[in-house]
Amino acid sequence: MSISVRPKLQAGSVCCWQSDWIESVLAQAYKIASKIVVAYGMERKAYETGFRHDDTLLKIVSFPDPDRKITIKARIFWEGLNDLSNACIDRSGDSDFYLKLDGDEVMSEAFMEEFLSLIPEAVERELPITADYWHFIRDFTHVISDPIYHEYRLRGFPIVLGISFCHPDFLNTVFPSITTASL
Repeated sequence: MSISVRPKLQAGSVCCWQSDWIESVLAQAYKIASKIVVAYGMERKAYETGFRHDDTLLKIVSFPDPDRKITIKARIFWEGLNDLSNACIDRSGDSDFYLKLDGDEVMSEAFMEEFLSLIPEAVERELPITADYWHFIRDFTHVISDPIYHEYRLRGFPIVLGISFCHPDFLNTVFPSITTASL
């Protein structure tokens, strides 16, 4: 399949307790996505432990949406992270590619440009996009240096029939272009 136009991008964001970041995340996604689906809420076990909501949902609902790109799926609690993650995938057929964001993941301009440049090839070759991560603590000048926190994680994938999360960073499908080697 040859891609001559940029595929339609859908951004999905799972969030709860991300009041400090969510407006920045939505602003960045709004620039590049034709659709944004936000699944808001905590896991059942957090709710049953006594955690309560902050003003994150209010900030999402109040975010300017003149192009009506944002869909909000909010619950007091969800059964688990898979339910939250899967609620973010709109399988209606009007998006070609999915950008996975958490409610506290602010992308650099360089990352956004590189991610967008990889989408046509990922769609053509039916491959997911992963990205190398650094985890910050307290602010953007303190990085957790332990190698275990420096990892590649799922960032995006072509939206194909039947695709769903079986873990927040794994999908229930193997893309046809990926081959596995036995160890």
